[in-house]
Amino acid sequence: MSKIVFFLALLSQAIATIAQVKCDPPAADSASGASVLCDIRSLNGFCCKNTDYSNPSGCSPLCPAGGGPHNTGWWAFVGRKGEFTIQCTFSNCSVNGTGVQFGIWGDPYCSESIVCNPACNGPGTYTMKGILPQTKVYYFFVDGCSGDVCDFCLSTQVSGLDSLNLEIKEIKGLRTQCPSNCPRKYTVSGIYDLDPSYIWELDGNFIPFTDSIVFIDLFQSGIYELCATAYIGNIDKGEFCTKSAKYCIQIEVKPPEEHLGKDRQLCPLNLPFYWHNLPILSSGVYRRTFFSRPDCCQIDSVVYFNVVDDSDWPVYYDILCDSLEFFLDTITQERHYNCLAKVRKSFGVKSSSDECDSTYSIKLIKPEYAIRFFMECRDSGNFLGTQMTNKTQKCTDIEFIPGFRYKWFDSKDPLRKSLSDSSYLKVDSPGEYCLELTVFGKLGPIQKSCEFTYCENLDERYFYPYRLCPIGSKVAIAGQTSVYVLDNLIPNYLNSFHWSVQGGRIVNSAGQTTSEFVKIIWDPDVTEGKICYHYLTQCASSDTCCLNLTILTGSTDQTSHISISLFPNPIMEGSSLLIKSESNMSEIVIRNGNGAMMKVDKLVGKNNGSFYRVDIPEHLPNGLYFAQIKCENAFTTKKFVVMR
Repeated sequence: MSKIVFFLALLSQAIATIAQVKCDPPAADSASGASVLCDIRSLNGFCCKNTDYSNPSGCSPLCPAGGGPHNTGWWAFVGRKGEFTIQCTFSNCSVNGTGVQFGIWGDPYCSESIVCNPACNGPGTYTMKGILPQTKVYYFFVDGCSGDVCDFCLSTQVSGLDSLNLEIKEIKGLRTQCPSNCPRKYTVSGIYDLDPSYIWELDGNFIPFTDSIVFIDLFQSGIYELCATAYIGNIDKGEFCTKSAKYCIQIEVKPPEEHLGKDRQLCPLNLPFYWHNLPILSSGVYRRTFFSRPDCCQIDSVVYFNVVDDSDWPVYYDILCDSLEFFLDTITQERHYNCLAKVRKSFGVKSSSDECDSTYSIKLIKPEYAIRFFMECRDSGNFLGTQMTNKTQKCTDIEFIPGFRYKWFDSKDPLRKSLSDSSYLKVDSPGEYCLELTVFGKLGPIQKSCEFTYCENLDERYFYPYRLCPIGSKVAIAGQTSVYVLDNLIPNYLNSFHWSVQGGRIVNSAGQTTSEFVKIIWDPDVTEGKICYHYLTQCASSDTCCLNLTILTGSTDQTSHISISLFPNPIMEGSSLLIKSESNMSEIVIRNGNGAMMKVDKLVGKNNGSFYRVDIPEHLPNGLYFAQIKCENAFTTKKFVVMR
């Protein structure tokens, strides 16, 4: 039983110790950054631990009677005027064990000490008594002597304290005003024991001000509601010690004052006329907003502009078809090559009715189109098509809706015989084709047709692919590799390609072929080979082209270890080829690059016991040759070059 009691006692002590060091709120490193408790009575039962790191942010001296800061921790509370008693109980002190100092200041700047104990107090209970001179925020600190750290708990006693007075009595500012671009000032006042912060709202929307003064802009006419709520606490954390009732006023913003200006007349030659950067193009009432000084009120200036009607005055129209064509103004003798619209010119005399110059206008348009040709293969055949882009200048008030006629012809046909009258041309064979495009339309009373010719430069071999052939040596050596390329450039419209080999296999990287070349290793037991190539476009397949080869027997397993050499190689002068070999040789066959046999010799014995000599005909042309040598029971092949 005694063991259980002892265990419960230890557990109770551990729980009490944990409760003592729980800090809510935690200490701040400076007085100005301390969390503010709503009342001195909030310190009753408050337990914490003073700061356990160097933080000499306390006052210097720490108390009016002396002491210096080491690891100061700060808390704040709202204190109302009156007497108070605070008991501090310290325990579990560490480091030097010399204790702590504590006190209360009336401001965060250490200019008003309320109560302060400069002595280094070790574990125990200590009492502070004093008087709070007025209702405001006070600052409580705990500092470890020589860096000591102690657990502490507080208990407080105060004489009868009433609740904080917090009541808004008035919001001062204009209740009736004009639309303005100057911020209007509004100030709140009331009855407070402690200066509060404020929540401002305009028509239910928060205004980011917390002081007693707010500035607001009201541009639009209407009725607005401005409200203020006083509070003490931390709005960012949603912590309020107390709040006042919301106080609201209504603000009426009256419509802007109108200033009617004198009617004004504009002549066509003056258009467009800009009135305070507003373009005037036709008759009507126009309005511009201004702000007066010094009251910043909005004023609407309203003016009626009468634009003289020019519908009965002359208008000249024309459609220009090419860059050299122009419209001649017979009055000014000016030549106009480009699009014109709403360009007014004066006759030089004034109208008696409105005092405006009598005018005329010229309206021109120059059709312009860009053509892009493309090829398209269908089930019904191969076609050339066009994509047309309208590049005609957009004249402001001209309505020109064009129509089109098409005529395809062979560029080599001097008579331009029509091959098609649609936007597509069916192509039966490669050629050079042109499109004659006729653009017709109406501008005012003028009807006109313009003809434009465009010629394509596409490669119709897209429809009818040309043949590509492999090229390379026509003689290959069995068991060795050869590379073959194509005899022409690869078309950019190639869709896929196909290499095929007889007598060997393709050994390109990773076993893949490319459209440009192929690498082949030849089988050891063949005498003839064949390489073929063809490719596909989206529309057709090219003819297959093949290259036939002679395959010469190469080294076999019986002779692969025998060293055979030819010299001189290349043969640049003379007519003898010397063969050095470790084994006996009986025959040599000389072939040219195409595989044709040029010479056969029987090798009877070595000259001087070291070399076999073979006479090379002097008429043999320069080039690559193959020496096929019979060595014991097998053949081996070597290359040599003649360069005389």
